[in-house]
Amino acid sequence: MVLTKVSSGYKGELFIHSPRVELFGGKIRLVAFVDAPIPYGSSEVFIEVSKSYGEYLCYERSDAFLVCFLRFAMSNGLDIRCEAPVGEEILYNLRTYLIPSLSDHCHDLYATKIFATVDSCELPNLGAVGTGASLGIDSMHSILHHLNSGYKGHNLTHLVLNNVGAYEPNRGAGQFEWKCARARDFAAEVGLELVEINSNLASLFGWWNCHFFDLTNTYVNASTVLALQKFWRTYYYSSWGHDFSYFSLCHINDHDSACYDLLSLNAFSSRQLRFHPEGGAKSRVSKTRDVASFPLAHKYLHVCTDDRGPNCMKCSKCKRTLVTLDALEVLDAFKDVFDVEYYRAHRSDYLRWLVKEELRHGHDTYTGEAYKILKTRHADRGGIPISDSAFAHIVVGLEKILPTHAIIPMLKLKRAFSFNKRES
Repeated sequence: MVLTKVSSGYKGELFIHSPRVELFGGKIRLVAFVDAPIPYGSSEVFIEVSKSYGEYLCYERSDAFLVCFLRFAMSNGLDIRCEAPVGEEILYNLRTYLIPSLSDHCHDLYATKIFATVDSCELPNLGAVGTGASLGIDSMHSILHHLNSGYKGHNLTHLVLNNVGAYEPNRGAGQFEWKCARARDFAAEVGLELVEINSNLASLFGWWNCHFFDLTNTYVNASTVLALQKFWRTYYYSSWGHDFSYFSLCHINDHDSACYDLLSLNAFSSRQLRFHPEGGAKSRVSKTRDVASFPLAHKYLHVCTDDRGPNCMKCSKCKRTLVTLDALEVLDAFKDVFDVEYYRAHRSDYLRWLVKEELRHGHDTYTGEAYKILKTRHADRGGIPISDSAFAHIVVGLEKILPTHAIIPMLKLKRAFSFNKRES
């Protein structure tokens, strides 16, 4: 199956067969066969957990698979028919709020019709409270603030690690295993259980070539929570680094699905299971400042796009985290997870990258605040210290990705930076 960007109208029907529970290789799976019209084809989809969580898998409803495939269906002009019933509140929310809002504001998305019987009964529920344990900034923030929140019913009982598309398919198994091992160690230190959830969604959709995960990550991660909806009462879904002011239904075929989490997570919630968009009230810098006060973050923080070893120091996530830690003057606290001495020896290169990001994206939420802080700190020198040759290198690099009319104003920005000939 492939997630496309354009849907001109109805193209067929996707049929979700009744979910079933199966034992497989010592684990237990919630499985559903999904039929889709040509050229998408049919597939068997599974969500897998350890046996200890098997009794909580929700085979009675189609909820998990409906949410998982909804964005795919809307993008490809498909209606959805469910053999098993759908929970009343979720079906109401999807039909009444989420689908009309998305299709009305994005004409590339089809207003998918859902054909399903309604289940109004309450399911048994253990009352667990969870959040993701990827151990990046957003994840650490969620964990920090809900270990002992002051609200007894909101404190974490479990951590979760999902394999639903965040790991590159060609090496995803190794990445997921490495992340699980690290998350297990972290969970043991905070005294919480880790729920490891595997699936075949990444290989099923082939997201790596079509930005599937960017467009659907909220849906597929929520689907694993709904697969265990007899287990969870509250789930904190870590935000994407933007605060709530970035909520938008405009151009959603070009933006991360998290830009409308306030809407979608509410639509996926019910009386028995509530999703919270955690961290959305704070900016990335504010969350990083909070995380800097968390001793276990100094030991376990992992932001790298290569999830098979230490933070690489070179990917965009590592760079933006490092310049933010620099701006907050807390680099030394993270010497066990970053090569702080390497950063200091190559600081001018990182600052050059930061300036390039500022010129390319404006006050982007991931780097804009750090840029402003560092610029203010160097105000007596006229701005962030980079050399003339470094600035020229930035402009030449941007010429390859931006039109000429966008480059010319950048030359006028030269006065905003200081140029120390001794730096490169």
